[in-house]
Amino acid sequence: MLVQSPSLRPCAHRNSDYGMLTGGRPDLCRYSCSVRFLFAVIANRNQAVTANLDEMTAINSFNEKIEAAGQRILAVGLQDPSSAVVFDNRSGAGIRVNGPIVDADDFMAGLWVIEAPSEIAAHQLAEEASRACNRRIEVRVIL
Repeated sequence: MLVQSPSLRPCAHRNSDYGMLTGGRPDLCRYSCSVRFLFAVIANRNQAVTANLDEMTAINSFNEKIEAAGQRILAVGLQDPSSAVVFDNRSGAGIRVNGPIVDADDFMAGLWVIEAPSEIAAHQLAEEASRACNRRIEVRVIL
């Protein structure tokens, strides 16, 4: 289920000259703008892919918390990677392959896009997200 927060706006400095001066690192913005982060939910084929009832309750509670704080931009779950289709049309190659681009035991089972004032704040939220969904969370700054 796709969940978006319409109340949030991008940092005004993200695409400015100042953004270029920080090496494309919006987390270094001197104007104290919020930064957007990707929280990739990492599952493993050797564990249950879908969340159980307790996990869903904790995930919903976490979602409500970050929505109330104005931090949730997007929260989604993803189908199993076996349902993926990879397209490669570079130089008109027209290649279509069923299955994931990388077949591995670990895979992205969902994601959050959140807004936080700093990497430290995002990392604290990632710890909560990991606890809520009982999965590992990979955090990346969205440029």
